[in-house]
Amino acid sequence: MPKNGLFSPSMRRAFPLLLGCLVFCVLSARAEETVRIAVQEKVWALALHGEKLWYSTTEGEEPTWQELGGGVAHLSWKQGKLWLNSKPTGVSTLLLGAGKQGGVGAQPIGLGGLALRGQLEVYASNQGLAAINILPLEDYLMGVLGKEMPKSFPMEALKAQAVAARTYALQKKLQRLDEKQHLGASVLHQVYGGLAAEDARTHEAVAQTRGQVLLYGMEPIEAYFHASCGGLTETGKEALTRDLPYLRAQKCPCRDTKAARWQARVSETELKKLFGVAKGQLEQGVLTSTGRYKTLRVGGQSFAAAEFRRRLGTTRIRSLKFHIRQEKGGYALEGEGYGHGAGLCQWGAKRLAEGGKTYIEILKHYYGGSRLMTLY
Repeated sequence: MPKNGLFSPSMRRAFPLLLGCLVFCVLSARAEETVRIAVQEKVWALALHGEKLWYSTTEGEEPTWQELGGGVAHLSWKQGKLWLNSKPTGVSTLLLGAGKQGGVGAQPIGLGGLALRGQLEVYASNQGLAAINILPLEDYLMGVLGKEMPKSFPMEALKAQAVAARTYALQKKLQRLDEKQHLGASVLHQVYGGLAAEDARTHEAVAQTRGQVLLYGMEPIEAYFHASCGGLTETGKEALTRDLPYLRAQKCPCRDTKAARWQARVSETELKKLFGVAKGQLEQGVLTSTGRYKTLRVGGQSFAAAEFRRRLGTTRIRSLKFHIRQEKGGYALEGEGYGHGAGLCQWGAKRLAEGGKTYIEILKHYYGGSRLMTLY
């Protein structure tokens, strides 16, 4: 039986509908769904701390806990082995947690500047150490919500974001049931900040939507979201190269918000250096149906617009929808939106909530054709 689920990858590929039905039944019966979040990777040493630390070398279903004195655990990877407090452990994986015996994980465990709920699994490989935070999905969401959306946003917008984040996490977990991690902690997945990202409003938004996810057919949707679309969301086919029926272009009320406009300047010298071209000439390329760039021409060569944005920086070139104006020594870019533009627009959700829309209505607006269901 696979470590994190009932089904092998080949079974999931062969029977997607069966998988959806069975996963629905399994999730509905569970009191708590858990996730595995990579909070640190490819390092040679880690320091963990907690009020009362415990560790287990057991790799079976039930850990055998041993107490660690001092409240600090120094882990390192040396000579192909995992070391704990300057002693070799003889194993490649350790499970650690803080709290009382019988309730390990009830107290936060510290890793660097993060205070984390749940437990940490640290494993060694030829690439160094990785730390995986194992915790209930609802606890994870409380550490995501405050990092992905301003806590001051209306409660209905926060609730819509909570459902989107829960759905996104569950869909990624189902993709990676047999892997050590389900998601990372950065913008490549969902930004996860642990206890420091929580407050009373994030707790409320998560609690009021507990177990609610968006489904298409019998499976969780790919519930992508972004900061601002600039007035019109992007299709899944253009933003993600997948023609997802619930990610269609939708008009959005975010156009007059501060997040919907940006400017940047790029010099010809910078373009030549970043793209390895002889001339720092920037020209328009192919546009998507919503007016975002699909390709751009730099120095006479065609580049994917997403690659253009990545090389110049995604916080600088905030979206792929912009106008190019040539000026002395370079170009001025005037853009609309922030992010890939697909799915829920966070500033649009704010505007809809301020206009009296409920979180269910907000979700229907951005994920048309999906249905909201409580799985546990």
